[in-house]
Amino acid sequence: MVEVDYASLEDYASSIIGHGEVTYILVLTPNGQAVIRLGVKNDRIPEPDPHPAQVTDGVFDVAADISLAGRYQGRVLVGFSLELMHQTISQALNRSIAIAITEIILSIIVTVMLGVYLTRNLRVLTETAARVGKGQYDTIPITDNKDEIGLTVLAFNKMVKGIAERTRRIEESQAQISLLMNSTAEAIVGIDQERRCMFVNPACLGMIGYTDASEVIGKDFHDLTHHSHADGSHYPAEDCAIRRNMESTAHGHTVGEIFWRKDGTSFPIEAWTHPILKNGEIAGYMMTFIDITKRVKTETELHEYRNHLEDLVEQRTSELTNINQELESFSYSVSHDLRTPLRHIDGFSLVLQEDYAEKLGKEGQELLSRIRAGSQNMGQLIDDLLKLSQVSRGQIQREPLNLSSMAEDIINKLQRYNADRKISIVIKPELMANADHRLTHVLLENLIGNAWKYTAKTDNASITFDETHDKNGNPVFCLRDNGAGFDMEYAEKLFTAFKRLHTEKEFEGTGIGLATVQRIINRHSGRIWAEAKTGEGAAFYFSFGD
Repeated sequence: MVEVDYASLEDYASSIIGHGEVTYILVLTPNGQAVIRLGVKNDRIPEPDPHPAQVTDGVFDVAADISLAGRYQGRVLVGFSLELMHQTISQALNRSIAIAITEIILSIIVTVMLGVYLTRNLRVLTETAARVGKGQYDTIPITDNKDEIGLTVLAFNKMVKGIAERTRRIEESQAQISLLMNSTAEAIVGIDQERRCMFVNPACLGMIGYTDASEVIGKDFHDLTHHSHADGSHYPAEDCAIRRNMESTAHGHTVGEIFWRKDGTSFPIEAWTHPILKNGEIAGYMMTFIDITKRVKTETELHEYRNHLEDLVEQRTSELTNINQELESFSYSVSHDLRTPLRHIDGFSLVLQEDYAEKLGKEGQELLSRIRAGSQNMGQLIDDLLKLSQVSRGQIQREPLNLSSMAEDIINKLQRYNADRKISIVIKPELMANADHRLTHVLLENLIGNAWKYTAKTDNASITFDETHDKNGNPVFCLRDNGAGFDMEYAEKLFTAFKRLHTEKEFEGTGIGLATVQRIINRHSGRIWAEAKTGEGAAFYFSFGD
């Protein structure tokens, strides 16, 4: 609440008493407290006299209430000396003159008090407004008055609080912007419509070799940093790719341009330009850029390394070509030079069995049977080795394949040669894969052939071929049988050439089939694994990759 300036009022009252006609002045607050007591000789508050003629103590006591805008502000009591009044005016005029003088003096006092009160409030508002103008929002006038001045103060306070809150938000926003500008590793520069630098952040100054923003602000940024090509030749502003980007309202992106530092050295940059729009019109541009020296160096090194690797590959390819040619020659030799003697051994052994059986006797015939079986097994081993070498050569030619149909063809062929076998076959229809046709056929021949072989001694034998999916939703095919199975402790040997988990007496074979399957899967960048239990069958899972 704004208080009346009682010190000024007391000074004015003292000057009135000094004239002699007024013997005392007493000013009371609304609650009866005396704030000005001049000429009063005791604590008794005088009672106003109704008429000068009724005065008994020589002092005419008068009183008046002080009100402002209809609100009671206090009371003033004034004592006049009747003796002095008698000396200056006649007895006949005592009543009218005293009353007139009293009313005039009271009016003057009330007017002065009101003036002081109003002036005090207005002065406080003026002083506070001056402080607000300087940004001092923490000291504002307080009042609970409901008069015009009080309402004005309340409105003023509300306005100051609003200004203070908006100012606080602006300062916080500016602090955040400043923090971001100063913290980012990217260079940031603001450019006006005349291409002059408006602001830069510390990262920008550091990259272009300046320490004081005043060296950059107001300068043409192209002339400052982008005036020349990498070879030092002049780069006209009208040809500048970054400058052309600034002529559009779209965001621009430039890679590989050269910026120049204050010391005359240059560095490659990647830059982004963003128009600053105001009411739909371009008011300037903001450009961010980074130094890509390390990246360019790395890319150059990678390019050189890639060229080196390519040289090592066209060389490795040449070596592999020669090796493949040698393998083909070896395969030809195995196919012809080894098979021919084996055929001769088997053929002559058969002649001996048929034409000289009586002379050889039972033991001789048994020996010839073993010779024939060994030569035939050797021939099969040669065939399997040739298949294994063939799956490692040539390009993969992927195409959509119906594995169900392919598996049915292989099963039908096995059943034709083994008509006496009773076996349950379940093949899920339309199992599709994107793989090489020739190699996939070899893969299924080996897997189905193994299932057929290892269920030969199983009652109610069964083979199933179906599909599941891995955790990523990719298809995984499964060929399952209920045959001899194997101990999972030795599963790691399954796909190694010549490694068998069953003896020759139990089940015939060369130990090449699953090694061939593994190589086919590898060439397709796929996976294959098995799950089994001795005497309860086995399941082979495989996928072809992408």
